[in-house]
Amino acid sequence: FYGESHPTENLSTENLKYLTSQQAIEDIVKFIAHIKEKYDIPNNKWVTFGGSYPGSLSLWMRSLYPELIAGALSSSAPVEAKVDFEEYLGVVNNDMRIRDPDCPAAVIEGIKETEALINSGKEGWQKVAKLYKLCPDWSGDNEKDVKSLFDSIVGTFYSASQYDSSLTTNDVSHLCSFMKNSNYGDTNMEKLASILIALDGSSCINAKYKDLIDYMRDEEWYDDDEGYRQWVFQTCNEFGWYQTGNLWGSFLPVEFSLEQCKDIYGPEFTSEKVYSSAKYSNDFYGAKNPSLSNTIITHGSFDPWHPMGILNDMNDSVKAFVINGTSHCFDLDPADPFSDSDQLTHVRNTTFEHIKMWIK
Repeated sequence: FYGESHPTENLSTENLKYLTSQQAIEDIVKFIAHIKEKYDIPNNKWVTFGGSYPGSLSLWMRSLYPELIAGALSSSAPVEAKVDFEEYLGVVNNDMRIRDPDCPAAVIEGIKETEALINSGKEGWQKVAKLYKLCPDWSGDNEKDVKSLFDSIVGTFYSASQYDSSLTTNDVSHLCSFMKNSNYGDTNMEKLASILIALDGSSCINAKYKDLIDYMRDEEWYDDDEGYRQWVFQTCNEFGWYQTGNLWGSFLPVEFSLEQCKDIYGPEFTSEKVYSSAKYSNDFYGAKNPSLSNTIITHGSFDPWHPMGILNDMNDSVKAFVINGTSHCFDLDPADPFSDSDQLTHVRNTTFEHIKMWIK
């Protein structure tokens, strides 16, 4: 269901029932059997690799089928399903504080200024719409439109933290520097608006909830790299992992994401179903305590996903590393002798040595 793999006529909710992590794992089992037979290599050893959700699949593959998989590399993999993933923002907040101790407070103040102006009445939210260059049909009287705006604001800092890199202009350090730059506005709210407008790049920012839902309801296949409808379905159907704003206030509660499950995929995707599905996933896979051996697990200290992963060695053959100063899947990037830390280099070398042992 991702990339060039289009196994169904379209992405209807009925067809998406085949999009599960368990089905993906069984597909890998089938693929291995096919390759072994096709190339007559019955005794070759297999190692799974993956980062992020594929990293979860890599780990689960080794856990469920150790007789097929000699070992696994699991990079930045969340393995504990959790509906209200409030820890995500906790890591983002800490990343910002490390870069600039004043940054989190400035962002929170800008959000609260925005929230107060919206709550002041029509004249107030119209000022917000003008300041943030929101598309004309956005309404501050529509609670879901308001939540969509805050989702866009917070999401800017989420993305910067998850994919933090000095090679881009929207990494955490840059965003925090913008919050101190008077060229972006006199108030923190004005600076937030300037950042959002600059990064969005369109003539107006579409924070209309209905437009988001209409986009997500589209069941047609498009570009090979398009997978948002598919991934959100998996969060509703298996994992949760909704990145709420609890640490910064009540403006982005988990209910906002739970409502999207129903609005996009149908009334059967109730809050109760989402919570029970996440519990089932943890019961099935073992959450942070799976049956596991021959696995290297890596995380970045700046990666907001790492609280849902395994952070400590489980036994002599399951090694876990939290690499300081790195974010999502950094260890899978090509080595760079000029910027890689000694710890990052050590983790890559350790991974290589373990793989050699597994396939020996």
